[in-house]
Amino acid sequence: MDTITIQEDNDRTINVTWESYNSTTEEYDPINLTGYTSVLTVRKSRNAVPIINLSVNAFDVPASGVASFDITNDLTGMDGTYVYDVLLVSPAGEQISTSIGKFIINYKVFKV
Repeated sequence: MDTITIQEDNDRTINVTWESYNSTTEEYDPINLTGYTSVLTVRKSRNAVPIINLSVNAFDVPASGVASFDITNDLTGMDGTYVYDVLLVSPAGEQISTSIGKFIINYKVFKV
């Protein structure tokens, strides 16, 4: 379980690399994300309403397996500890959850 930490009222890009195990080479290869959708959801608790729910289906280099989530400062205005989940949805609708963990938004001492 990884922890993501962001400063309140700041922008941040979170990159997630999707890979699948290749039993022939015994290595992990990037998933070509053409046709896929990747979703980042942040909630106060597992069943709470999402405070952040971002979906990406256009990727800079689909063959790299990298999905980038741009979290803007208007989404990080509430400090606290949350939970997140990152989901990959295949073109056929299959859902794969890869990462869940803590999502911490640290408060600012000074606000302008």
